[in-house]
Amino acid sequence: MAKQEVVVIFDRKKVADKRDKGKVEVRVYISRTERKYISLGDVAPDELETFISSPKVCAIKKRCEQILAAMSVLDDKLSVEKFDSYYYETEDNPFAKSKGSVNFLLYMEQSIKQEKVLSYK
Repeated sequence: MAKQEVVVIFDRKKVADKRDKGKVEVRVYISRTERKYISLGDVAPDELETFISSPKVCAIKKRCEQILAAMSVLDDKLSVEKFDSYYYETEDNPFAKSKGSVNFLLYMEQSIKQEKVLSYK
């Protein structure tokens, strides 16, 4: 069986016995030597199943899987820094969702000004 690349783990540092709560984290295997841990919050052991199956956790896990798949398809270097740039959207990504705050008319006006169009009179 292949090793899962994105896994939700509970209480990695074994402190839940002392504090009655443990950290829930997403562990992303980027390469043999690099792992990325994304903290999702503190949860009591009896609330763990409902927290893991919540839409927020499922969405984060799916997003991490999609980023790893995209990195392998695009032949990007598998590193924590590169993963972070996609996860936190600091990378100029041509496939990233557009910012909805830009008004279409303003966008068109800026685009027309940037074009070098010759006009004949």
